[in-house]
Amino acid sequence: MPGRPGAAARAVLDAAGVRARSVSLLPDRDSRILGLAAAEVPGLPAEPFEAGRQDTVVVAYGLGATARDPRGAAALEQLRERVPGQVLHEHAGCWTDPPPVAADSVTLLHQSAVAPWAGGLRQGADGGVEQGDADPRPEKEIAASVVAADPEPDEGDGQTPADPVEGTGRHRPNRSRGRADTGRTGRGGGRVRHGRA
Repeated sequence: MPGRPGAAARAVLDAAGVRARSVSLLPDRDSRILGLAAAEVPGLPAEPFEAGRQDTVVVAYGLGATARDPRGAAALEQLRERVPGQVLHEHAGCWTDPPPVAADSVTLLHQSAVAPWAGGLRQGADGGVEQGDADPRPEKEIAASVVAADPEPDEGDGQTPADPVEGTGRHRPNRSRGRADTGRTGRGGGRVRHGRA
């Protein structure tokens, strides 16, 4: 997500002339964490999703995961017909498995993505691949760490080749820390990387 959490959603809201008064939280854990972080930046209240709430941005980390949550599937059904001022933003949209409802904005498109706080794959002590543990901290604490994170990319480890800065002919250091960067941008301008999104 470019800059601070909620930056892409804010840009879409501004372009549409919508003045959100709240952030609506979908029931799956990843969406609640991202929604709490997105609400913190502009100082909006974060409230559980209600179908009839107007002037709100509904934040989803990934609508596919939301659809797999029984309460999330019901919420997405209600989001097929949105009320005035209700905008659905998805952070990581899977282009190979479209969700049951389309978001108004998407930060990045992916084929496979794992939230930074979810249990991803890692190298085990025996050198094999194993499932890592999810961040056990409470959702509000994880969201606060997302908001507090430095939005500027780090300089990387210097071991990977430079990425071209699109359209300029210049290069910049690859900051992917071992993740493969496809060099393409997803819908919404997010870089497409294989690994954590």
